[in-house]
Amino acid sequence: MVNKMGDVTLHPNSWLKEMARLNPSKWNMSRSCRASLAIALPMLVGYYTHTLMYTMWISMGAMFPSIGERDAPYGFTVRKILISAPIGVSGFLMGYLNTWGLDWGWIVLIMSAVGFAMAIASSYSATISIGCLQFMVMAAVSLGNPEIGHFWMSSLLLLGGASFYLLLLYLEKWICPHHIRRDAIEQVLHALIALCQKKIEQADVESARLQFNMKYEALYTLMLQKRYQALGHNIVWDQTAEVVQNMDNLFAIIMATQNRDEIAQIQTCLQQMVQALVQDQRLEPGHPDGLAQWQALNDLTLALWGRAPVSATPQNLPQRALNLRLTLQKLSPGRATVRSALALALCTAIGYAIRWVDDVSHWYWVPMTVSIVMKPELGSIFVRAVQRTVGTAAGVVLGGLLLALVPVGPLFILIIAAIAFVLPWLAPRNYALTAFAITPLVLVLIDFLSPARSGMQYADLRLLDTLMGCAIVLLFGYLLWPRRHASELQESMAQARQAIAHYLQLVLDHRLQPESADVSEARRAAYGKLVDMRAALQKSMAEPPPAGYEAAAWFPLVACAARLCDAITVYSASASAQPDEQEWAWLQQMPQAIAGLQSLPELPAQLLDGHSPESQLIASIRKETHTRERLYEKAVAPTAAAAT
Repeated sequence: MVNKMGDVTLHPNSWLKEMARLNPSKWNMSRSCRASLAIALPMLVGYYTHTLMYTMWISMGAMFPSIGERDAPYGFTVRKILISAPIGVSGFLMGYLNTWGLDWGWIVLIMSAVGFAMAIASSYSATISIGCLQFMVMAAVSLGNPEIGHFWMSSLLLLGGASFYLLLLYLEKWICPHHIRRDAIEQVLHALIALCQKKIEQADVESARLQFNMKYEALYTLMLQKRYQALGHNIVWDQTAEVVQNMDNLFAIIMATQNRDEIAQIQTCLQQMVQALVQDQRLEPGHPDGLAQWQALNDLTLALWGRAPVSATPQNLPQRALNLRLTLQKLSPGRATVRSALALALCTAIGYAIRWVDDVSHWYWVPMTVSIVMKPELGSIFVRAVQRTVGTAAGVVLGGLLLALVPVGPLFILIIAAIAFVLPWLAPRNYALTAFAITPLVLVLIDFLSPARSGMQYADLRLLDTLMGCAIVLLFGYLLWPRRHASELQESMAQARQAIAHYLQLVLDHRLQPESADVSEARRAAYGKLVDMRAALQKSMAEPPPAGYEAAAWFPLVACAARLCDAITVYSASASAQPDEQEWAWLQQMPQAIAGLQSLPELPAQLLDGHSPESQLIASIRKETHTRERLYEKAVAPTAAAAT
């Protein structure tokens, strides 16, 4: 992956070509069939039962998860829908603001504030991000169609569509399951097992080492590709990044270990991991006697099945109060996130204010377009505005012809099913293609709300509204605000490291006062920098290649920095009252090492094997620093190659 990215050369205005480039996307037949059935089947039932006005809401509710689904474990996809769908459908209840007779000026202010809050919430996770986007879209539809009246009923029908999609997902899991991520991890584990076998037999390990390198690079490439295609912060691929790093660490240990008994124990543990993965069981860490390399296996186990809960007890603050404070500080947004939220709030207010000028047509497509294009974590505003305009223009032609020439019936629904069938394949390839496929679906579904405006006339109005929404975004959400450049990723990471180093220094200075205001402020600043870094990466990763792939290579570095920040937070709550003098002396050197002001010193082995809070923190810093250095070389390689 890295080598491929390194082959990319950049030329002035090359973004024009890159904007039209298609990203790789394999055709997932089961996902396409699921999307087609989930959207078209309710319409077919509604047509024959004369309830199309109701079942089209079910189709729309099923359309949202079909757009946002990406390669991930079934459990993660189910949780994502269970969380995002209720958030999204609740946006439809905003329609009551209009039916209650609230002055439109207040509605504009309320939706602006809601847009700000949704932008902040979207920076926390992909699941919340998808729900917030659906919320803003549904709010625009409900506020623009007060004649719907019973918004609670439409919300329940939308939720029913998401539930129907979940049912089809469970049927797939039962009949023909797919485990792309798990299979890739399993292959790397088998390669490590084969390497152990060669070491036990004292045979030539060259072929086994080569096989591991091939499987490892395949997993690393899969991680970057899926993280590049993911919508917002994705915990599954964050976890995969940690798995990849720990597999690399374990490979180095196996290569360095000469004791065949220890190699055999490692092999046994790896076989247990494979068995647990295949059987979808959880494997707990263990501590067999006489195995010095067990920490690396524990790290891999925890990365695969989740970290154990921290049992550290703070000295001067109740655990519940500390956990609440730490949670609030982790959620504190950085300046860049707040700036993006303010831009979305401004554009949302302008979008809804359009109703004062144009209240005849379906004006709500303007704020709906603003919400989709302006979502901060979805990438470059300029790129998405252009791609949405192009895709919508083509989709309007298709949707308008469909509405004008094909009467509602089996053929009409069959065409909708065909469009829905290709939607999961088009979505990761290019946002213009996504808009091209979604536009006719939305035109058809919403057309039933306004039968007086149908065919090409209605489609033309939607194109004009889309152009107006994109113009608002470009003027007030892009040109008005300072813009970041991809070259600032290194500077952002350096600032995050400085903030983490400052946080550690204050934790050491206030070792006996973990609730100190200075420590809390430093913790908030450190986590805020990580939030900003994630937001910057999310924007860059949605840029056309090669910028998106270059940014994806930085994503494991952010996960590494987050683990380091968490380790410092754990230590702040469990620091020794009287630490060992040698451990304390070594720990005092760590802030400058994290900040990059000095190299990480060579640490004695007994220090890294200790069980005191200080020793465990030093071991974590050493591990994450070495991981960061290896990842940094991979991250900067594409940028350096592109610049030459």
